[in-house]
Amino acid sequence: MIDIHEFNPVEGRLYSRRSVFRNGVMKEKPFFTRLYAPTEIRDLLNKAGLKVQKIFGNYDSSPFNVNSRRMIVIVEKVSG
Repeated sequence: MIDIHEFNPVEGRLYSRRSVFRNGVMKEKPFFTRLYAPTEIRDLLNKAGLKVQKIFGNYDSSPFNVNSRRMIVIVEKVSG
């Protein structure tokens, strides 16, 4: 299996092309993953009536940064 990735920062998408070789036959599958910036997540949650309290980069409460493999968001429901 071979994965080739290309990030488009304007769209916030990671475009991937996966090639799988099995029994002498190659199949390719293109797909993409949408990557949200913390500001986009904050805005979407605000529209849903939630307020971001904290953003972490992992389950160990480490700070979120460009190298984080995940984004963990702690929110509070806004009363009103």
